[in-house]
Amino acid sequence: MKAFALLLLALAACPKSPKSGDEKKAIEQAIGSGDAGRLLPGDAAATATLPPAPPLPEVPFGLPPVPAGVLDGVTPEAVAMGSALFHDPRLASDGKATCATCHDPADHFNGVTPRARQATDPIGKQMPPQLENLAWNPQAIAALPAHVADAMHQDLATTAPKLAAAYQAHIARVGGTPDEAVKKALIAFVITRYDGDSAWDHEERTAKPNNDAAAGYKIFNGKGRCASCHTPPLYTDFRKHDLGFTIIAATRGFRGASKRNSFFLAESAITLENVLDFYMEDHPKTELHKITLTGPEQLQLLTFLDALSGDVPTTILQPLP
Repeated sequence: MKAFALLLLALAACPKSPKSGDEKKAIEQAIGSGDAGRLLPGDAAATATLPPAPPLPEVPFGLPPVPAGVLDGVTPEAVAMGSALFHDPRLASDGKATCATCHDPADHFNGVTPRARQATDPIGKQMPPQLENLAWNPQAIAALPAHVADAMHQDLATTAPKLAAAYQAHIARVGGTPDEAVKKALIAFVITRYDGDSAWDHEERTAKPNNDAAAGYKIFNGKGRCASCHTPPLYTDFRKHDLGFTIIAATRGFRGASKRNSFFLAESAITLENVLDFYMEDHPKTELHKITLTGPEQLQLLTFLDALSGDVPTTILQPLP
């Protein structure tokens, strides 16, 4: 917990909230033992004086401008509340799972450790959908409350009243009813998880990039046909394509791909080398066209993908009473 404490801002010297043993245990399992009572709102939060919310994350170098209107109403206060909700097991019907259970901030929000899954498994047993760079995907933003309801087996309209007392100080500064504030806060937090400022973003803008990453980028846009779906600069078109799996999922961005521990909806690949092998095979009756790359070309493409990984804003939980 000591390492995590370095992330906390404006540490308030206030007593811990009283919590039931089961609730405190669930929170500790979600975010680590120790000062769990200070990190998420508890029963005494109605009288809390919250520290100032951290500034909004800036859109990193290499990403396009956020579409007009998307960040309207997104405030530091909403993101701070959303950060706490993202780690709060009380969003789940069982009081155990959190958003971070599947979208692990320590793993680029990319998902959990690979395990045997089937594409027909219910939600929660498939590769979690993309969370980073959703500010450019209005369909995903609109679907977020429904996704949370499916994953947590409890809709936000049911959850919000249960959290109203604990999050009263947050709700007061975010505004609206508890239901409105919870939705606004979760969306604000999620759409400000940017993935950019990669090594390639800087290399691409040099006068004459001339290395394996640059050669890999040319393959990505040409012979490899990757850019037809993984379109720069977000490296996704956010559209659904038939790859031959039981469930057709939206294209996931390739930013941060080298830091992921599994790929495809059913986690049928656990390395980027596995992904290349898949695309170099025949897949009849799908949208895919077999690609053919030499060994050196494969290495160049992998070098480019590795250079495409940047940093996603850190989750910061503010101390609360």
